Amino acid sequence: MKSIFIADAHLTGRDDPNQVQLVEFLESLAREDREPESIFILGDLFEFWIGENLVGLYEYGPVTDILRQLNQRGWRITYLEGNHDFFLDPFLARVAGIRICPHSAEAELDGKKFFLAHGDTVNRSDLGYRVLRFLLHNRFVLLLANNLPPGMVWKISFHLAGLSRRHQYLPDQNPLRPVFLNFAREKIRDGFDYVILAHSHQAEILALTENQKSGFYANPGDWMGSRSYLAWDSGELKLRSYKK
Repeated sequence: MKSIFIADAHLTGRDDPNQVQLVEFLESLAREDREPESIFILGDLFEFWIGENLVGLYEYGPVTDILRQLNQRGWRITYLEGNHDFFLDPFLARVAGIRICPHSAEAELDGKKFFLAHGDTVNRSDLGYRVLRFLLHNRFVLLLANNLPPGMVWKISFHLAGLSRRHQYLPDQNPLRPVFLNFAREKIRDGFDYVILAHSHQAEILALTENQKSGFYANPGDWMGSRSYLAWDSGELKLRSYKK
């Protein structure tokens, strides 16, 4: 079983170089002579997308098109919603033919148990964000997003995206890192072999031991800045970067 894990591209539109190179990367997978595999998108592929927005569908058309093509060829694509893209089901699921997970997902690859999530809800002490998330993730907001003029929603969305933009930290100074590691230890204690989170934009794979149970915490980093992703192949998880 081969799988790819990618996150945090924060695509801003059709002409965004991040989207151009992401499409090139996904097209290269489609061109390779190999059996269909799995792609796990761990949220924030888009700078902002909520509900059914035709402007977003046009601006993000190149990447949604290649995802649909991969799905039609038998690739198994799972999208875990982030803090910049939510209420994607059923619209994006229908457009691209992919599985949408609003919170987290579990997977088994080559006999190993994986826990997957974007990671924005892991820090339970961040009350300010939890309140903001509660306000945005309600059906009234979805109703507005689906009924206001798409262009207006597009502009408002990018303003909201700017409010939630994460600060950039050095790896040893990122306040999310110890929170993510503690969360990963909890999941390893619960029986998972790999815990993959995104959101912090910092790529790494780290071996952990919890109550004599060994496992790994991993983060694909951000496509937006480093073009990094995780690849599972032959029972091993590796951190890679796309080079054109």
